[in-house]
Amino acid sequence: MQIALIAIIVNIIVFSLKEKRENEVSFFIESAEKIKTRPELVFYKIALYFFENIVNYHLTKNEKYYQRSVAAKDLLINIDMTQYGKVLEKLLITYK
Repeated sequence: MQIALIAIIVNIIVFSLKEKRENEVSFFIESAEKIKTRPELVFYKIALYFFENIVNYHLTKNEKYYQRSVAAKDLLINIDMTQYGKVLEKLLITYK
């Protein structure tokens, strides 16, 4: 159930970014952060971290948040999740 919940939250954040409604996702991010990290949730937690930092970058224009998203993308590529890493790379370009 936690996997489904965090996956839904990540998708809500993605759609919010597309609709330029980043300022409306704090509840979802806070809720997802309350889910304890377990091995089977690591991918989703990394995805959440990526999108949380993209949202923070959009809201503050602080480069450190953008760099955190880059680091999350790089981590996924380094553990052979190359396809998803490429998707995130495109999002980094889109949302810069």
